[in-house]
Amino acid sequence: MAGFMIEDLESGKVRQFHWNEVEDLLCDGSATLLDVRT
Repeated sequence: MAGFMIEDLESGKVRQFHWNEVEDLLCDGSATLLDVRT
């Protein structure tokens, strides 16, 4: 599964954000917050 995630990040299909950048994300529905904490 990690390989699929890395491939998506490298290809630009998805972008990774960190906790301190969440407030800067667009609130127009173009971003989805997926909390994967365990």
